[in-house]
Amino acid sequence: MLTLRKTVKRINGFANGRKSFIPRITMILVLHIIFWFPHFSHGQLPVDTLARYDEGRLLIRQSNRYELRDKKGMVEWWENMSESITLDNKTYHLVKRKEDGKSKIGLFRRSEGKLILPLRYEQITGFFQSSNLVRIKGDNGFFLYSIKNGSKTRDGFESFRRFGNDCLAFNSLGMFIYNEQLELKDSLDCSFQPATQQSNGQREYIFLRCKEGNLLLDDTYQRSVHSDWKSIIRIVGNLLLVEGETGQGIYHLGQNRLLTSLDHKPFIYELHESRFVLFKDSNYILYDSTGKTLTKVQADGMACVEDLRAFFYHQDNLWRIINAEGKVLMTPDFDDFDQSKAPVGQFIARTKNENKRNRYGWVYTEVKGQKTITGIKLLGEYKENEPAPNWPPNQPVDAKQN
Repeated sequence: MLTLRKTVKRINGFANGRKSFIPRITMILVLHIIFWFPHFSHGQLPVDTLARYDEGRLLIRQSNRYELRDKKGMVEWWENMSESITLDNKTYHLVKRKEDGKSKIGLFRRSEGKLILPLRYEQITGFFQSSNLVRIKGDNGFFLYSIKNGSKTRDGFESFRRFGNDCLAFNSLGMFIYNEQLELKDSLDCSFQPATQQSNGQREYIFLRCKEGNLLLDDTYQRSVHSDWKSIIRIVGNLLLVEGETGQGIYHLGQNRLLTSLDHKPFIYELHESRFVLFKDSNYILYDSTGKTLTKVQADGMACVEDLRAFFYHQDNLWRIINAEGKVLMTPDFDDFDQSKAPVGQFIARTKNENKRNRYGWVYTEVKGQKTITGIKLLGEYKENEPAPNWPPNQPVDAKQN
């Protein structure tokens, strides 16, 4: 068999004997190309070994692709692995390649050399805040897969929601309830739209359109039917603000009953995360988290101020103030007011029958971190280019109004 070394030796002898004009080094380079070309043309390119694993497995890079191999040969290959996701405090790589112009995606644990999911899916993403679940789109729709135990939901879902410690999965057949281990707990004949979800920090609630009617469901799966509701807006303590066909109203979750009719206008502000306002028949009504009416003010306008701790309300062409407790503050009546040009804790306003505008500061008490406005303090005349005075002071105050 003629080897490269023997061939070079013969050429050297021939060149020396015949005094060839071809330089010896040129002949050697030509022979290298002739000898190695068949190997390259059959795909045997130089191999870059990226990682070695147990049981003889290898991750290599050859040309423009990655290959996972074991003792029997190639397990799988892909073209890209630049993206990663974190699941159960571990990093997993999304491995991709093109097939018939479409991306195929799998999931690879590079530090262990394990292909968790084969390259046959269109999408793989983390599922909300879950530490071990991924949302996968395959040929038959979406499903969930658990990295921890390898379990999965059925295929063909259109959307998912996290609800308490469970997963809600929706398709044309209804809603399916899975626990964290992806075991099927229950199913309901409900559609995803118009599902709305709220939480008060202790319980979660979801409002669904079901075959039996519009359903309010908590995270213990206690349910009640409300045919006159359209959606749930928000929760304040045990109160649920709901929307009907003609307006909004208040539902008490503990008492399971409406406290108001569903015909109030949606005028909503959070105050200490336990107050809100509804509007009906020219009255602005301030409620606390128990459903108690704190105050009712007849006005033709209202504005929430000072980080939702007070209201200016417009009545008889003048602006007056109520605080978050529903108390009307004994202050001058103002023709106008402005918070946009004042720092936090202050506002600019003009009193009735005056041409000049003054700076005012809010006066408040603080109990267990909750501030309650008790009045205002005159800080001086407002001038466009003068810096604002230092107000409020560092500590809570309860000063008498000037």
